[in-house]
Amino acid sequence: MRSSPAEMVKLQGALASSLNFIIEHNKTELMGYAFQIYALFVASSDQNNDVYQALVGSILQNKDNWNKEMKYLIPSLGQFLIAMLCKFPDYMKQFVTQIGEIIIHLLSTEVRMEATAMQIASALFERVGIFSDEILHQLLF
Repeated sequence: MRSSPAEMVKLQGALASSLNFIIEHNKTELMGYAFQIYALFVASSDQNNDVYQALVGSILQNKDNWNKEMKYLIPSLGQFLIAMLCKFPDYMKQFVTQIGEIIIHLLSTEVRMEATAMQIASALFERVGIFSDEILHQLLF
């Protein structure tokens, strides 16, 4: 089904209200799954849409999403960000500073989510480019 964009659009239409309910009502036990499913929808989509943009804004604006208490959710948020960076790099360029701060935060000894941080960094540098020597230096040294 993933190979058929039309089928994915139908599936997204069928699941969107449930996924949005999970996210809007902070159903923490299901939220990781919701973001993983949205990452699949982004990966199969040819167009960025308002829902994807709202999700990006929400997860980047609320820094609490990336704290150590949310370790169970961080990999799913990372997969969604990676999907957005890979599919819509021009749109994501406006968020490079925020994404860079999140990457550095995930590498901190407080959070220790190195794998997710490096996956996001890889997608960011590959699709958007190196936007800050300071961020690059913090990553490598």
